[in-house]
Amino acid sequence: MMRHQRLVLKLILIIGAKKNMLKNFLRIIVVLIVIVALGTADKVSAQASYVLIQSDEASNFYIDTSRMQLFSKSKFRDGWVKKVFIDNGKERSSELDKKSKTKRDKKAKPKENKNLSYQLVHVQFDPASFKYKVLEIYSFEESGQMIATDVQQAAWMNICPGSIEEKMLTTMNQYIEQNIDMIVIR
Repeated sequence: MMRHQRLVLKLILIIGAKKNMLKNFLRIIVVLIVIVALGTADKVSAQASYVLIQSDEASNFYIDTSRMQLFSKSKFRDGWVKKVFIDNGKERSSELDKKSKTKRDKKAKPKENKNLSYQLVHVQFDPASFKYKVLEIYSFEESGQMIATDVQQAAWMNICPGSIEEKMLTTMNQYIEQNIDMIVIR
């Protein structure tokens, strides 16, 4: 039970001990409304909050600010990026997926999926060495149905100047700097 819910329950018990039942009943109703409002606020704040990083002819890249993490000892940044494909980008992306899977695993037979709408990509950045790695990729249809997953044991890769990865790291750094009180620190 959350701390604010325990406090509200204590208030209800205190109010219930009073003699005037009608006033107490109204107070209990008000307290219950507050509990519902607090519970709803927690759920709303837990939803994804995307900030546009880059837009081009193939796709739009967004970073989920609600799931950013900062590792205190290593200073790594951890987060999720949403890559939304524009119609032309779907074909281009499936071609890139074919190439990357062929390089990674000769036995892999990637299937072409024209229904690919967006991907959620879990990335981690090491700003000290200017490197990143992709930890997970989840691919979805427009309906929200997951069509593929790729959990990777990735090695650290260099961040190229001017790349989308550099823009991701810059956006994360700026958001963390401005909203440090809202960031999960591990």
